[in-house]
Amino acid sequence: MKFLAALCILKLLIGLTLAQEEFKLTVEKVEVISFNKEYIADPYIVVFQYNETNQGINASGKLLKDLGMKLRDNIEIYGIEEGEPRLISTANDVMVCDVLTSGFPEIEELFKFGNFTKCPMLKGIYGATNAVVDLTNIPPSIPRGQFLIDIKSYDDDILLIHSKSHVLVEDVPPKKEK
Repeated sequence: MKFLAALCILKLLIGLTLAQEEFKLTVEKVEVISFNKEYIADPYIVVFQYNETNQGINASGKLLKDLGMKLRDNIEIYGIEEGEPRLISTANDVMVCDVLTSGFPEIEELFKFGNFTKCPMLKGIYGATNAVVDLTNIPPSIPRGQFLIDIKSYDDDILLIHSKSHVLVEDVPPKKEK
């Protein structure tokens, strides 16, 4: 499955999906670039408009092998200027198991939408349905623009999945008073 991509995208949505008075963040597209067919089968992931203010995600897939405690993500964030990506930030060797057990309410919220587990992740079928997260704690100073978030997920040194998400952060016009 695009299991880890789905998990990564869910993590991304936790940090990104919301609409506030000052700005709106939209995940425009999620794509799985590649996945390891020895570990993942039948990947599926879609981002959709859940309601007026929130996006949602449906994801499923099959994990073919048990994964250990050395799951890690390498994340690159690019700003898109004049149609061209420009690297603005990286986070390498983000230990996924540590993040999943960190106790952050935003992470705990993930587990309400499907049967995703904390580490170690055992082989099996995983999925999430109508996963919607509305966070209001993202500061309004978040940069505006188009961004590409490139995530490579590993089990120790084995590349499991490579995904990209296209995100738009834009100002929301003030509501007109009646």
